Amino acid sequence: MLKLTVIIPTRERAETLIHTLRTVVEQSYTNLEIIVSDNASSDQTIDVVKSYSDSRIKYINTGKRLGMSENYEFALSQVTGDYVMYLGDDDGLLPNACLDVVKILNATSSKAVIWNKCDYNWASSIFLSNHISIFVCNNLITIDSKILLKAVANGVTSYGRLPVVYSGFVSMNSINNIRKKTGRFFHSITPDVYSGIVLAEELNQYLYSFRPFSINGGSAKSTGQTTMSNNERGKLFFTESSIGINESMPIIRGSIQSHVAEAFLQAQKVNLLKNYHLNYKRVHQNILNEVTQLEEPLRSDGLKTLLNMQLSSSIRKQVETAFHNEKRIENISDKPDTTKQTISNSVAGYLFFDTTKFSIQNSYDACLFVGNLLGSYRFPSRIKHANSSAFIISYLKRKISPYLDRYLLPF
Repeated sequence: MLKLTVIIPTRERAETLIHTLRTVVEQSYTNLEIIVSDNASSDQTIDVVKSYSDSRIKYINTGKRLGMSENYEFALSQVTGDYVMYLGDDDGLLPNACLDVVKILNATSSKAVIWNKCDYNWASSIFLSNHISIFVCNNLITIDSKILLKAVANGVTSYGRLPVVYSGFVSMNSINNIRKKTGRFFHSITPDVYSGIVLAEELNQYLYSFRPFSINGGSAKSTGQTTMSNNERGKLFFTESSIGINESMPIIRGSIQSHVAEAFLQAQKVNLLKNYHLNYKRVHQNILNEVTQLEEPLRSDGLKTLLNMQLSSSIRKQVETAFHNEKRIENISDKPDTTKQTISNSVAGYLFFDTTKFSIQNSYDACLFVGNLLGSYRFPSRIKHANSSAFIISYLKRKISPYLDRYLLPF
């Protein structure tokens, strides 16, 4: 019987942790280890953990403030399960998620099962509060990881479908193989991104489920949201880690692409990814595209950082033009508030919900809502294979679809 480990790294978020932990404690799967890795919190974190009388919970404390990746590494050393995943302390597991994942693992013997998480923004969220988005699809696909990793290195696709330990369960054997090569697992200040990159090299293939088994929560204290804004918590993330940022790719606040590129170079620094090369021109273009959409002062700060990097002449010209353009980016508060709609299908395959209409107040409520909406998990009759041909066809389809829209009639 496979043993699963769920790691919940936390620091002074007792008010969200209590709900996240409940989504894990109420999992029906019994052979489960729950590690709460407390990064020297000064709030009621330990009281929250003690409020659950569950022998599966293991509380550990770093004893002093660590960077995010150092806390992740500390928790990893405590794992006794066969498969492990990290769960944010404002995220949550859907009902029966562990049991459903074990069914997939037993049926396929895959070394990793990753999924497309649905997004839930708490009322305190910096962006689009009281909001849930769900992609409704039950497909299960086998991904050739090295093909996807090459596409990420070339800057033609996102890192989001890599085998990130924040988005699913990964075999500890695979993680330990990497630790043996490099002395530790995490070598970048962005542990989730880094994990997906190095595991994609380690694994020949893995399973990706479009059906979610967890929610990705966004609250006022979420690391992902704070690093995308100009507040003090976001600044702290970049300064408290003992892992230095790669000098060839400074991380720009608000640019996911810069995090991906930096993690990629950090992996190469410890002699991984020897057969992969970043497409710097395309990566720089992607970063520029992200930076120009930011609000001030992140926009100006990002452009200044880009100007200090080694850029191609064409990219540098674009950065200089953007930097001297005084036109302000439209403030997000001026845009239509789509969360006022109870349900919207404005993006194909997605459902958007205003959580205030359904009395959803926390990650536990959100998980119950999504679980009831999706119903019991049904193992697909066919597992699709995402190989090189599938990738090329998908890429071409994405490229030409805007042009086809000019000619297709609405029937």
